Amino acid sequence: MRIVYTTSRPHPISQQLAHRPLWRVLTPTPQAARSLGVAHQSLETLAVGVLGKHGWGLAPLLTAWRALETAVAEAISPEDIPGTARMWEPTLKEFLQGGGNFWHEDITALDAPNMVRVQELQRLAKVYTAKLKQKRLVDKAELFWHAAGFSPGSQPLLVCGYDFPRADELSFLNAVAGEGSILVLPLVEEPLFDHNQKALVWLQEQGWGEETGGRGDGETGRRGDGEEGEGWEEG
Repeated sequence: MRIVYTTSRPHPISQQLAHRPLWRVLTPTPQAARSLGVAHQSLETLAVGVLGKHGWGLAPLLTAWRALETAVAEAISPEDIPGTARMWEPTLKEFLQGGGNFWHEDITALDAPNMVRVQELQRLAKVYTAKLKQKRLVDKAELFWHAAGFSPGSQPLLVCGYDFPRADELSFLNAVAGEGSILVLPLVEEPLFDHNQKALVWLQEQGWGEETGGRGDGETGRRGDGEEGEGWEEG
């Protein structure tokens, strides 16, 4: 089974697990990897590798900018193409990173001016991504969605340091994580961690189990079984 290990103290359990020869350890930054004493590998580097195996790559910054300017000219036709591209770029990146969802809003409830902007955004995203795909490239903002779409071969992973994993990261993780994989997820009963609670629920819907950390560094227990044990039991 794949496990989400929820705890208010993620670092001790991550240190405990990182040196066992069971998993490929992934962390978001080199600093996080050094704190665990492991070589740095991340979800991003893994996703880039998946793209490469299928003949795709990340769009270089200049290539992406030129594609955006061309897409702005075709989809919106403004007088100031560079200025309009700069204006739209942050929103477009957020749109792509969200998987093409407009921040989960019901767009039918928008007023006319905002509806027009959403329609422009959708056209722009369609043209922009098509320009890149002609060159077998993807924008970095859609890296994880694209890599997950290749149904990459699964492997056992230990994923640490992703304190508030995004939906695109979770989608790729779910696609690539094999049996025995563990995601160490910070979770306490505070509003700040509502996002992580939703992430846990989504992963459980995908077949992941949950182990919960107690107050001690190595205490574990399966949520709902009413018991806790010392240390991590390999299954």
